[in-house]
Amino acid sequence: MTLYEDLKWRGLIKDVAGEESELQKVLDGKPFAFYWGTDPTADSLHLGHYSSLCMAKRLCNAGHHPVLLCGGATGRIGDPRPTTEREIISEEAVNSNIKSIQAQVDRLLEGRAELVDNYDWMKDY
Repeated sequence: MTLYEDLKWRGLIKDVAGEESELQKVLDGKPFAFYWGTDPTADSLHLGHYSSLCMAKRLCNAGHHPVLLCGGATGRIGDPRPTTEREIISEEAVNSNIKSIQAQVDRLLEGRAELVDNYDWMKDY
């Protein structure tokens, strides 16, 4: 079963912008890079990350290159909640959270994910 067929069978592909055959060519073609991202507002992943990480694992197992995008810049703003003010997270806590999340993703994706942090390109703004 191809990656495309597997994702379709699991109900993970429903509507496609453009031709579905083009998506099939991309998924089943040469390796590509994809990103999975999260803001490091906590030191651990949670159940809400599960389905997207399962997709990342499937893409990775098919030979595609995962990029873990940690939002170090956006994470410093804090987790938005409609009932409270955002708590500013210290640089040390954000960096610690990124390391913890990276370790968890590395276990799942067997160390194949490249880590990028949006703080690296946002810190001067």
